[in-house]
Amino acid sequence: MRLDEDWFLVMLGLLVVAIALSMTTASAWTAHDRDGVLRDARATAGRLAADGLDDKLYQDLITLQQHEAELFQAKSDQASASADPRKDLVRVEADLAVIGDRLSGLPGVEDNVSKIRRELSRYTGLMGTAHAENQQGLPVGAAHLREASGYLTDHILRSADAIRKTDQARGVKDNSASAAFPWLLAVVCGTGLAGLVWVQVMTARRVRRTLNAGLLLASAAALTLTVWSLAVLYVSAHTAEGQAMPHANAAKYLTQARVDAMRAHTDDLLTQAVHNEDCAASAKTAAAAYQYSVVCSYETDTLKILGSKGRLADGLDLATKYTSDRRTVDDVSRARRLASGWAGHEKELPTLQNLAALPRQGGLQPRYDDSFLRRLDPYTAPVTAGNQEKTTVQRDYKNTQEALTNGTGVEWDLYRSGVADALDPLTGLFPGSLVLGLLAAVAGAYGVGRRVAEYWSAGGGNA
Repeated sequence: MRLDEDWFLVMLGLLVVAIALSMTTASAWTAHDRDGVLRDARATAGRLAADGLDDKLYQDLITLQQHEAELFQAKSDQASASADPRKDLVRVEADLAVIGDRLSGLPGVEDNVSKIRRELSRYTGLMGTAHAENQQGLPVGAAHLREASGYLTDHILRSADAIRKTDQARGVKDNSASAAFPWLLAVVCGTGLAGLVWVQVMTARRVRRTLNAGLLLASAAALTLTVWSLAVLYVSAHTAEGQAMPHANAAKYLTQARVDAMRAHTDDLLTQAVHNEDCAASAKTAAAAYQYSVVCSYETDTLKILGSKGRLADGLDLATKYTSDRRTVDDVSRARRLASGWAGHEKELPTLQNLAALPRQGGLQPRYDDSFLRRLDPYTAPVTAGNQEKTTVQRDYKNTQEALTNGTGVEWDLYRSGVADALDPLTGLFPGSLVLGLLAAVAGAYGVGRRVAEYWSAGGGNA
């Protein structure tokens, strides 16, 4: 037997083992990676859900803002206040601590957490000034309330929203990865199968036998590994793409609609707290000197959000594009009706903007007419807690938010269910690929090794 042919057969045997192990590694790694991606996506969904960590931070900040407005109004109206913003600050700080710990690996999260802490110090300082001046009956207190609220909206809430959107981006990335075609596995397995065919051809040429049971078994195991792995990954990806991802998109837009509803309600409270000091009036025409066009900034923002073409309606339209679940569709329809009613009741709130829009009876009224001033009183005097219009819009907000929260919860539940279904096919892929890969390696090595032994026993002749 020639030494070079002997070592060539040994190298073929080692090549078979290397091919089998590389295919095993590719399959096991892909299965492990997909499993990790789907589990990470499910964890992200939990943070983005209606009761999740990201949502809680935003909602606690909004609650802080709302309670500050309620407390300001209560002091102005000489009423007792049940709101305690100090407790809200404690909850916000707890949220930031958990987010900083759990999401420290996401880009920008630590910066936004630190930024919110710094901005909260600025906000509480402004609110402290507003409350102190309001307690002394100084009108400038309302200006500081507006400044503080604007600061929270433009800076603090924007940072909180950035954290939520960073988490959303991570979820989108995980969803895309879970539905991607496993190119690495396909290339490794395709190359490996071609390599096994080449090994069989070269072995047959050296020993002049076409049938090698070990190599055939190795090839069959490798082919089974390839087909099974690709089939399982296809089923998992198809499930993730068809049953999970649409609900994540619907939930994202419903979450944005909930945020918009919170903003609208906060503007309601600020409108009432500042007692129309955010309003600006101008005469409609020079001929009608006592006919005014009035714009109140917070009220205008609320109507922009709740209008038929507003941000909340846009979010509901986008959400319905991605889901056909009857429960969500019903909740979206209900939220749409409630928001429309809410927008109508907004126009009944005691604000100068709404007064200016009321039809004049008996012609234009002189500026200092007693009846005109009596009509103006409810719109400029402090709003009492029992005000019917205020109670109505609070009910509208509560009911709209309830419908949106229900729809968001349903969509995230359906998403997590879809992810669980996508995980199921992967359960046996990791151990199965190890078994098939080891079988291919052992069988292939045995097949080539047996030919080497036969070649040795025949003294280098035809075995």
